[in-house]
Amino acid sequence: MVFLAADAEGQLQLFRTPLRPSQGRPRQLTAAPYGVSKVSVAPDGQAVVYSAVESDGAENLWRIGLDQPRDPELLLACPQAICTDPAWSPDGKLLAISARIGDETTARAVAPLHLWLLDLGTGENTRVFPEEPTFSYGAQWSSDGQWITFNIPDGVGAYAMQDGRISRLTSTTFSGGTWRP
Repeated sequence: MVFLAADAEGQLQLFRTPLRPSQGRPRQLTAAPYGVSKVSVAPDGQAVVYSAVESDGAENLWRIGLDQPRDPELLLACPQAICTDPAWSPDGKLLAISARIGDETTARAVAPLHLWLLDLGTGENTRVFPEEPTFSYGAQWSSDGQWITFNIPDGVGAYAMQDGRISRLTSTTFSGGTWRP
């Protein structure tokens, strides 16, 4: 099991622990100077992607193996941005992420979140709705990887991977929904 907890300096870090205390104690996996925020475990359980805060307030995405942890690998540098909420596709080939990208007129802390897809094989990062200014975040994959649900200002959206079709569902909870296994 992996979880976030404060280190000795009070920064949230990623830890791993066996479920039975007799199998060992929690082990700290990260030492991000400004802390770790969102975490997502790979479908095969071999790695974790997490968002780490940088000294300038940006958040980059990092990957670390779980079975044989090495130094974390920078997966996606996000200068002038906050990249967060990673969600693995069921086949482990894509990550849906939320990104706030600032510019000369909008600070990244208040820029709208947008949904992006990161291809882990090629490193290509593509905004899901490039023509639409829709605030979208909190992606959840369907178990077959054919759909992504996400939060939008007036409810929940569903994106079809096959043809890019978007369905809008009304909700007052602002929850991206949960898929049945």
